[in-house]
Amino acid sequence: MAKCFGSFTIYALVTLGLFAVSVWHAFHTRKQFFPATIFLTTNKINVVVLSNVAFMMTISFAKLVRRIFLGDISAQEITEIERKGKIAVTETCLALTTFREEINIRMVVLFTLLLFVKIFHWLTQMRVENVAVQRMSYGTHIRLSFLTLLLTILDLAFVSSLTLMMIKQKGPSVLLLFAFEFMILSVVIVITAAKYLLFVHSRAGSSAEGGEAPVKCCHKHVWMFYLDFCADLLRLFLLLTFFMIICSYYGLPIHLIREIWVILKMAL
Repeated sequence: MAKCFGSFTIYALVTLGLFAVSVWHAFHTRKQFFPATIFLTTNKINVVVLSNVAFMMTISFAKLVRRIFLGDISAQEITEIERKGKIAVTETCLALTTFREEINIRMVVLFTLLLFVKIFHWLTQMRVENVAVQRMSYGTHIRLSFLTLLLTILDLAFVSSLTLMMIKQKGPSVLLLFAFEFMILSVVIVITAAKYLLFVHSRAGSSAEGGEAPVKCCHKHVWMFYLDFCADLLRLFLLLTFFMIICSYYGLPIHLIREIWVILKMAL
């Protein structure tokens, strides 16, 4: 963790140094505020530098949120995030090929936000699963609860805003992909919250009785099965809806066939 922190510090300092040089060069060569601003936002090199600054600030904010709500991340969690991240980036890039004519800065920003939100969803899921196997302090429970609530609100806000933007455009666009991605994330986080409540209730019951009764343990596994089944059905419904909309406007989305088949096998 210390090595990663040192590497990020070097990256942040280099990024801020390049940003300072770009701003100095713009105002030194253009002299006035408005021409300098236009130069900063239109020159390709300056756009890359500004984008890098925005990315660095996003990472910094993500680190702050992680520190507040989750604390330190274990090596196992990092490995799992890297594995899921590679799959998510590959699948999203394949999905974006359908909308290759609509690729712009806004799409890159949405892609970055989606990836960061997914990372916090994965971390929340892993922390909730740890509730079932180990005891946590009341402070940890409070922070995890607030993070789950925050992610739920964020997912619903993204879905609502993207839907309104598509209504104003009067037609599907690349926003459709991100709207459905955030819909799926909202389903996942709601199911995760339900599992969290189930784990906490089971842990509280076992503590009160001095051990987890076999009957209650059986009931917990049954509820877990129902929650996973509902999650798979909702994800399948959303993917099939997205599949039909894409087929109607863009053609056959081959990249979705594998994902639909995997979820169908899990549900059945």
